[in-house]
Amino acid sequence: MSPATDPGPVALVGSGEYLPQMEAVDAELLRGRAPRAVFLATAAGQEGDASVDRWLALGRTHFQRLGVEPVPLPVVTRADAERDDLAALVAGAGLVYLSGGDPGYLVGALTGTAVWAAIERAWRAGTALAGCSAGAMALGGVTPLPFGGGAVPGLGVVPQLAVLPHFDRLRAWLITGYTRQLQLNYDQPYADKSLKHGYGFGVFHAALKEVNTSTNDNRQTFINTENTAHTEKYLFQQTSATLNYFYRPALTTKHT
Repeated sequence: MSPATDPGPVALVGSGEYLPQMEAVDAELLRGRAPRAVFLATAAGQEGDASVDRWLALGRTHFQRLGVEPVPLPVVTRADAERDDLAALVAGAGLVYLSGGDPGYLVGALTGTAVWAAIERAWRAGTALAGCSAGAMALGGVTPLPFGGGAVPGLGVVPQLAVLPHFDRLRAWLITGYTRQLQLNYDQPYADKSLKHGYGFGVFHAALKEVNTSTNDNRQTFINTENTAHTEKYLFQQTSATLNYFYRPALTTKHT
């Protein structure tokens, strides 16, 4: 009877797969394991061959920098994931990595297939397993779908979790009383499935009853509504708005 083996570690990465900043993380995942990394760009399958090839090329370069054998697994469709020859390539991996794209497509392409069975078998035998962005979302018990699409059952590696990367940002600033300021900013840096486009907007309003007019002998001089003939409630008011657009055509890495 063979001794029991604990499952390997699981890394849920928000973004940045294959960037130099992730080298230390992936090196730690591989520490003490076979120097062989199997990686899939299945989540990008709906973006076309060029996108899949780009992710696989980034993965190859990344793991070569780490000094381990890179094994790109060309699983784009569910039919690919059913192929026994591709499933056989998972054996002997120290790390299996699922990169980003569409989480729903990734779950649908892998669930119940030969490739996923091989990945799960390897992980339960001690292989490290990592998912980034959509790859991380797919590993949960429930996988949320972007753009209000609900959720689907995930691959269940971490069944108690639902992973939500690329969360949008909302910032608010409010001052009331003698001086009034209101600032509200919203950023959605990843507004589409390709993660190329984003947007943001903000509004700002200030109403001041007192204004600094000069500095004499290191002392500031102010005027306010009480010591001037100003008849309005505020001496100064300003309102502005901003609109931002973010575009990332591709990820480019350089290593020296």
